[in-house]
Amino acid sequence: MINKSEWIPTDGFILEDKASEVVKADGNLLIIAGPGTGKTEMLAQKANYLFETGICRNPYNILAISFKTDSASNLAERVNQRCPDFARHRFNSLTYDALAKRILDQFRNGLAQSNRPSANYLVQDEEKLRKIFYYVYGKSLRDQQANAFWRHFSLLKQVNNDAEKQFRRIILHGNKRFQANLSFQMIMQLAITIMDTNPLVKKAFQAAYPYVFLDEFQDTTDLQYRFIKTLFESSTAAITAVGDDKQRIMDFAGARKTIFSDFKSEFNSDELHLVLNHRSAPRLIKLQIKMYQSLHAVEYETKWPQLWENDDGEISLIQGQDEYEEAASVAQDIKKKLEQGIKPNEIALLVKQNDSEYATPIITALSELKIKSRVESEYQSLLNEPLVQIVLQSIIFSLPGNPTEDWQDFFDQYLKSREITNVEDENTLYTAELNLNKFLHEISALITDIELSASKLVHYIIDFWTKDFFKSNFPQYFNESSLEATIDRFIELLNMERQAGGKWIESINSFRGVDTIPIMTIHKSKGLEFKAVYLISLDDTAFWTFQSDPDATRRALFVAISRAKLYLTFTFAQSRSNLNFHSGKQSHQLISEFYDLIDPFIN
Repeated sequence: MINKSEWIPTDGFILEDKASEVVKADGNLLIIAGPGTGKTEMLAQKANYLFETGICRNPYNILAISFKTDSASNLAERVNQRCPDFARHRFNSLTYDALAKRILDQFRNGLAQSNRPSANYLVQDEEKLRKIFYYVYGKSLRDQQANAFWRHFSLLKQVNNDAEKQFRRIILHGNKRFQANLSFQMIMQLAITIMDTNPLVKKAFQAAYPYVFLDEFQDTTDLQYRFIKTLFESSTAAITAVGDDKQRIMDFAGARKTIFSDFKSEFNSDELHLVLNHRSAPRLIKLQIKMYQSLHAVEYETKWPQLWENDDGEISLIQGQDEYEEAASVAQDIKKKLEQGIKPNEIALLVKQNDSEYATPIITALSELKIKSRVESEYQSLLNEPLVQIVLQSIIFSLPGNPTEDWQDFFDQYLKSREITNVEDENTLYTAELNLNKFLHEISALITDIELSASKLVHYIIDFWTKDFFKSNFPQYFNESSLEATIDRFIELLNMERQAGGKWIESINSFRGVDTIPIMTIHKSKGLEFKAVYLISLDDTAFWTFQSDPDATRRALFVAISRAKLYLTFTFAQSRSNLNFHSGKQSHQLISEFYDLIDPFIN
């Protein structure tokens, strides 16, 4: 136990004054954390502070809730690095959906019979939800309209007609033809009902979690905020909500626009601002600050570390007659950066939308220079899948000289798969590690066979871990169909990598994107950072949403430019022939304010 006055950040980290204030602060807090301000590290250090000083004593826990699965995983991993002795059993990092599912499954019997779903309900099986809709309403509507119906169907509202009542009965209880089937929103609605109607359950839940972290808070939806209010409003829990309204680009998914002001007033929270941008060079930060006015954002103080010179950083504009000249110039520029020692995965190409269309000429131009690149969308999604991560780790840990930094997490997952809970017994742990290493030796022997199929290898590893383990521990696999779809797509992409032949580890590294430049949409880049960022096609066609929703489009641009650490490059082609829509001459008249914005900063 460490005295509060003697605690210092773990692992030699030095926190800025504002971050130190957040770490040690009591009560509810709204933290405005702009790009590069180290919000994940700050939350990890706060967890360490609460555990190490005994403020959060055993048996109490810290609950962290994130919008996206990868955010929840990243925070859990960071906290585990900073305080492994506590994090493994007392830090719970979940998405909103996973937390709601946990509450429903644990306290399902607390619901009235009419609201209580069958125990074997499916989780958002979209195809079967559409079939239920057509069964009730007939097939006069299209799939898009059927999807809109079940996505907006609320279990919190009174149903008024027979068709809605029938649809409600089937999704909750099933019938001879259909299994019960709930969307993630419906699951959260039922979790809210459980807490509203069972005060003892709510009290016990609040008692277990006296400290709560809310990550990426700007993306919180109306329903998610209602969920948080139901769980913790008027409780004694100290809630730390972290976000940045300038990076709110999930409006299309229902992000609540007034979330910050609502939280401050309804949870009586203080507001603090992190000011030190650890990511970007000063020239790039100055461009970000310049955007504050167009984003209608308060110009909070923003600083950079003293190691930078005030004009460090490079902002440039590449222009071409067409997409092929543009691509050739981008490829040559990337070649120079690689020759300077920048690694391929430290470079990213960002597009507003339609990544494959804009990427094709650039992938070709880079390939001619022997530089690997790929559209990241499917790989990025799969690499964030727990099943894929565990399969890849099983292969990587089977190799000689394998990394050790992630071993404990990997071993913990194995213990969970074997339902081993007595982690204090050395003999039990020794036997478990022997068994796991025996399996890894088997994998090591298997992958010496270059003719081994991806399907055989993946299924061999999954059989060892068991499908039941994945289905019972990860919400996205509760549906057998979702699990199988993930496995099938994983094998399909891994087979594509195997077409090049060679050793298995080369295929695995290629699948992981080692030595490959990623190409992705701005939305997919959120939360990531790169030494060099290229924003492809800064024009009216790519940024067509500026006409209908200029503020959301400005925020998207802000997210894009704030991914870069040192180099930021914009591109424009006067003509494009490879677009499905709006091929031909291109312009940037509608988004001229973006060019007015960046022009003074171009080196």
